[in-house]
Amino acid sequence: MSKPSKRDETRILIARRRFLGSAAASLGTLSMTACGSGGGASSVVAGTETSAPPTGGTGDGTSAPAPAPAPAPAPAPAPAPGVTTALDFPGDAWVNRQFHRTLPADSVPDAYPLTLVMSVLPRDKGVTYQTGFFHGIRGDFASAGDRYYGACPYPRVPPGEMRWEIAANANDYTGDLIQYNRWYRQAFVAWADASGKHHRFYYDLPDLSKVVAVDLPTSYFPSNTSTQTLVFGDAPWDHVTGGAGGGGPGSEQLKGLLRRLKVFTTRLSVADMVSEALSDDLVTASGASSIWYLNANPRPDDLTDKSGRGHHFRWLDDRFRANLYTGPG
Repeated sequence: MSKPSKRDETRILIARRRFLGSAAASLGTLSMTACGSGGGASSVVAGTETSAPPTGGTGDGTSAPAPAPAPAPAPAPAPAPGVTTALDFPGDAWVNRQFHRTLPADSVPDAYPLTLVMSVLPRDKGVTYQTGFFHGIRGDFASAGDRYYGACPYPRVPPGEMRWEIAANANDYTGDLIQYNRWYRQAFVAWADASGKHHRFYYDLPDLSKVVAVDLPTSYFPSNTSTQTLVFGDAPWDHVTGGAGGGGPGSEQLKGLLRRLKVFTTRLSVADMVSEALSDDLVTASGASSIWYLNANPRPDDLTDKSGRGHHFRWLDDRFRANLYTGPG
C-alpha cells in the first residue's frame, strides 16, 4: 500500500483536529489550575503533538450554526502620555479578531532570518486552540502544511491541559504548562543555514531554559507565497476566517493581553534578544538596525509602526477589534 502524500496527510490531520476541536469545546468548562513547574527546554521529540487547525464544527464534519458576532468595541479614549496599553482579546468564538499584514497588498518580512518579540498575559479559555502569532498563508491550510510557523497556547487533548508551543510542519511542539493572569516576556527566533531551518520559542524570558526548539530540513518553508501573512491574535486559515476553503470563523482567538510587539529581520543574539524582550524601547544596536515593526503600546485604534519603517498593521475586520487595556504591563 503506497504511503499517502504530504498533502493527503495534512488533510487527514485537519479532520483529526476538527474532532479535537469538538473535544476541546466539551472540556472548555474545566477550570485549569495555574501551574508551570514543568521541565524546562523542549525538543522536537518530547512533547510533540501532530495536528492541524481546528474548525467551528461539531466533530461529525458539519458546521455548528454561528451565533451573532459580538459588537465592535467602542472607541477608546486616548491614554495619557507614558501610560502602558495592550490589546485585550476576549477569546469569543465565531469572531476572528486578528490583525495582520498580507501579500500582495502589504509587504511581509521573509521567514528567515526573523526575531519576533511580544508580551502576553494569557487568561483561562478552557482547553482550546489559541493564537499568539503566525507567519503563514491566507487560504486553505492543506496547501500550507510545509510553509508556516507560529507560537501559541496549545491544547493537549487528552489529557486536557494548555501548554506553550511552536506550530510548524503540521505539528505542535510543546513546552511548559501555562500559568494564567501573569505576564510572559517572549521571543521567537527563526533562521536558516546549511543544516536546516531552525526555530526557538523562548516563552518566559529572561529564563533561557523555558524554550521550545524545532529544527526542520532545508526544504521546509522555501519562500513566501503570494498570500503570505503575518498575523497576531487569531489564525489566518480559511476555516478560521470564513474564507473560500472553510465555513465560519473558528475558535483560535487568543484570550488575554498582547503588547510590546517588535519584529526584527535578523537573528538577534541571545543577549540582544533578552534585552529587547524586557524593554518597551529599542535598546540594542542590532535591534535598532534591523527593526521591521515596533509598537510596544498597541491600541485597538493604533496598530501603526513606531519604528518609522511604515509597516502598519490592520484588523481583518474593523468591526471586530480587540479591546483596550491600560495598566501594568
